[in-house]
Amino acid sequence: MRGLSRHPSGELFARLACLTARPPSPLVTRILELVIRELGNVGAASRLNATPVLVDMWLKGEAHMSEQTFLRLVDVLVEIDPAWEEWDKK
Repeated sequence: MRGLSRHPSGELFARLACLTARPPSPLVTRILELVIRELGNVGAASRLNATPVLVDMWLKGEAHMSEQTFLRLVDVLVEIDPAWEEWDKK
């Protein structure tokens, strides 16, 4: 892509995020929040084979999460076994 420099974080697509912004999926957002609460942003990114920048973009609706990544996210959620009662009180 000529004329586009790389984003300082190393993510070219981060510069283009504003072009594809849309409301984030409530389902993806909630699951990501749970996983991040347990593993942190870097830990969640590592488990999803992504960068922390991309995880933030998913939370904001600035990037689309593939179906394969979403299924991986669900697997991670099941593995951490969150306390649903505690989360639902919020």
